[in-house]
Amino acid sequence: MAQLSAGSPRTGPCRETDPVATLRVTIMADGLTAMASLGAADRMPSADDLRLALSSAGISHGVLTEVLAELSAGGLQDDDVVVARGDAPLDGEDAWFEPLIARRRRVGVPLQLENGRVDFFDLGYAEAVRVGDPLMRRFPATNGSAGRSVTGHELGQRCGKDRTFRRVGRGTRLSAEDPNLLIATVAGLPIFGPDFVQVDPVLRVPAVDVSTGHITFAGTVIVVGDVATGLRIMADGDVIVAGCVEGAEIIADGEVGLRGGMVGQGRGRVQAGRSVHARFLEGVTVEAGLDVTFEETISHSRITAARDVLALSHGGRGQIVGGQTQAGRSIKVAVLGATVGTVTTVVVGTDPFRDQRLQRVEARLIRLRQDIQSTTQQLIRARMAPDLHSLDPAVLIAKMEGLSIEESRARDAMDRFEQTVIDPARSMIQAAAFFYAGVEAGIGHIARPLHDDLPGATLLLREGRIVARS
Repeated sequence: MAQLSAGSPRTGPCRETDPVATLRVTIMADGLTAMASLGAADRMPSADDLRLALSSAGISHGVLTEVLAELSAGGLQDDDVVVARGDAPLDGEDAWFEPLIARRRRVGVPLQLENGRVDFFDLGYAEAVRVGDPLMRRFPATNGSAGRSVTGHELGQRCGKDRTFRRVGRGTRLSAEDPNLLIATVAGLPIFGPDFVQVDPVLRVPAVDVSTGHITFAGTVIVVGDVATGLRIMADGDVIVAGCVEGAEIIADGEVGLRGGMVGQGRGRVQAGRSVHARFLEGVTVEAGLDVTFEETISHSRITAARDVLALSHGGRGQIVGGQTQAGRSIKVAVLGATVGTVTTVVVGTDPFRDQRLQRVEARLIRLRQDIQSTTQQLIRARMAPDLHSLDPAVLIAKMEGLSIEESRARDAMDRFEQTVIDPARSMIQAAAFFYAGVEAGIGHIARPLHDDLPGATLLLREGRIVARS
């Protein structure tokens, strides 16, 4: 407590001593606030007198000059007022992690189409990432800043607790440009933890039906049960179905495995960038970038394979009945046709996809190069004027890496397709057990309908004719 006299004592016959103005000062326990009150007096102390009194009380920081002036003017007598404020310490922030994949929509909500209609089969079951996609950003801990009390003493702060990514490597890596940015190294399903992300390249689904809707995934899809009519599965990797597939659509960049077979009902469709393996196929349209293999029968289907159509079973099974089957190199089965003379068309000796695939890959290369050029320009602008652009250079570099990988793969695919040449003279149609009448065989541009049954044989192209060899 500081006490101030408003003036020198005076004496006289008719007057008593002038009253003394007392300044009472209290410093709060945290040292950040000083309170004061000033009693009434004939003459009030000046602001400088008050400042000296505060200094005598040990207050040297954060003095509020305007309050002292008001006290000196007598406007705040007998009131407790704040005369000094210190600076509170600013604690540091702990390290924190921000997921960078924005959820498109809540799972189970049908997709709203641009034309206003709703696709009730597209329920957003899985949200996938691609190679190079940014997944999570780490914000390191900060130290904060020290404070200062009204008495001038430093007040220590709490430094933030730092943490690194808990795990790196399960489908992820740190960006080469930014060690605080985690990016995807594989396409797949991102699984987020509080301080980590892992990318699972395989999506496992109990079944594909109205509860899941369509499945679109940048990786491999495994279906434990069945796939219902009207549903669609699209995958950048493989699709494997343990149950039966009905009139559904399956599109995969890799392999398609139909362990329970497929009853397409005339509307089922399978498209694979590589091979299709099935127990049986009925009423299905199949396109395979490599082979189609089956165990039991292919009936009334339209099958197209860039290389071979092969029956893998033993004991006389492995029959193609009806429909049209086309392969680039060979068709090798146990039986072709049926006893009732069902028209069964089988053709080999030409690449059914060459022109189509070249066009697709060329279009993809053009699109990728445009994306690379656009991303490069964004990166240049972000580096030249970082304050004017919200795009993170590290994120753009990660995107560039992913696009470059995809472009390299597309170029390799283009080279393979351009070098693929099928020689009809090396192609064959083989039915190890039996050809039934009604089979229409073609090798290259030469056709031979079979009007009579033929025991197990191999059809070859020789001197411009299709001949049978036992």
